[in-house]
Amino acid sequence: MKLSGLSKATVFRHLTALEKSGFIKKDQESKKYQLGYKPMELVYLAKKKTKIRDVVLPYMKKLKEVTDETISLQIEDEGRGICIERIDSNSTLVYLPPNGSREHLHAGDINMVQRGRNINKEILSQPKIKGVGFIGSNKVGHELFELCGQLRKTSSINGNGKNHVVIMPDVNLEDGAQWLLRASFDMGGQRCLGHSACILTGSG
Repeated sequence: MKLSGLSKATVFRHLTALEKSGFIKKDQESKKYQLGYKPMELVYLAKKKTKIRDVVLPYMKKLKEVTDETISLQIEDEGRGICIERIDSNSTLVYLPPNGSREHLHAGDINMVQRGRNINKEILSQPKIKGVGFIGSNKVGHELFELCGQLRKTSSINGNGKNHVVIMPDVNLEDGAQWLLRASFDMGGQRCLGHSACILTGSG
């Protein structure tokens, strides 16, 4: 009450209203208030109305099977991510964001942000973001380079950047050729693991 600056009567009215609504409940032994079950009900209703969860959930399950990492689905809100679904890892040491929790978007191993073409500017405009490293198409690279210059952010831009493949003398040529084709042409070459340069070693 001291922190709120409200009178005892006003605080009591608020607590009574919240208790009747199910948002808080009073422990009969300690006489202290704690969260009720109404917030959990609201989380359930929000999840039920969120169609993206039904679309993404099968992919989350598949990703968990492949990586055995905790996979969470978050909706961006004012620069934070609100967790609306989670599939737990089997590991003993994991971070488990509770459903309904508000997390930093950088928390975790993979962050996939779907916000359209303005997302680059929104992210780079944040004061805590000092710069960007990018490997991808020339068009996006030029846009990012220009944007970093306007915002005075550091940048490492590799437009159409490709990894070099080193071919060792003891390579199995049959297997190697198949992997080279996949690395060159899978996904139209639009990925940072693609390559367009081979380095031969040995005298053979």
